[in-house]
Amino acid sequence: MQLFLSSLNVVFPLFIMMAAGWFIKRIKLISDSGLDELNRINVRLFLPVMLFSNICEGSLLDGASPAFLLFATAAAVILFVICMLLVPLFIPNKDRCAAFVLGIYRPNTAIYGLPLAQSILGNSEQISNVLMMVAIYILITNFFAVMAVEIFKGEKLRPVALIWRSIKNPIIYGLLLGTAVQFLPFSLPQIIMSPVKSIAAVATPIAFVALGATFTLEACKRNMSAVSGASLLKLVITPLIALPIGIFAFGFRDQTLVAMLCSFATPTAVSTLPIIKDAGGDDALMGEIIVVTTGLSIVSIFGFVYFFKFIGLL
Repeated sequence: MQLFLSSLNVVFPLFIMMAAGWFIKRIKLISDSGLDELNRINVRLFLPVMLFSNICEGSLLDGASPAFLLFATAAAVILFVICMLLVPLFIPNKDRCAAFVLGIYRPNTAIYGLPLAQSILGNSEQISNVLMMVAIYILITNFFAVMAVEIFKGEKLRPVALIWRSIKNPIIYGLLLGTAVQFLPFSLPQIIMSPVKSIAAVATPIAFVALGATFTLEACKRNMSAVSGASLLKLVITPLIALPIGIFAFGFRDQTLVAMLCSFATPTAVSTLPIIKDAGGDDALMGEIIVVTTGLSIVSIFGFVYFFKFIGLL
């Protein structure tokens, strides 16, 4: 029972915040336009500040596991190639194919992963280490997500433009700025870090309240087969392939295993929706995949955490 409760304690706070967002939207305390603005503020201000706050107080040399960085880089490339080769064989429509590929490829590492790491570890130094490890995965998956959209649009691939578009993201700015601060010969004074931490503290609740507000039962009914397939691949198949390789081949445990959960077991990133919209893809399908994978992730994450605690890896 203790193991069950400790595992439940990881996901239950996330569930409550999402449920609060669903209830707020249900009783119409916030409009669709208001929700869009809330998400925009969170992505452009609160989340970058949160990532900056956690990273700048970490240590690049101590926190970044070379083995994990190698594994995450290889996994990101291999998964991208598999998606781009196999998905078009089953979904010939380019607009729907683009949404499906990003649905199973792009994880919600930044918004969902950090609160997950905090729930599991609770140690600020270990959380900073996790952020160091997943930062490279965020950058790589962002780059390949942009590349996938360009390929489906039929655009000519321009490496410099791809790199610029992949880092042109406020969340990436927070990661890069936090990393740069670590090379300063001094620590930022408390008079600066105190308000930074206060701003950072609101990012997680807002992110999950906003995620919950987007959840509708109607989204579970439309495009049932495509959404079900994407959810199964994103939340079950991908982590069941990646996690055992990391555990048995690389010996990942504890905070490195948490970094793997953040990278491979989290639901589809919310930021994929504007990418698909800008590309003229199937944004309805993309939105449904985001909503459903986010809702189902509470169950899948609980299962992974419970199992890893049961066998003593967490």
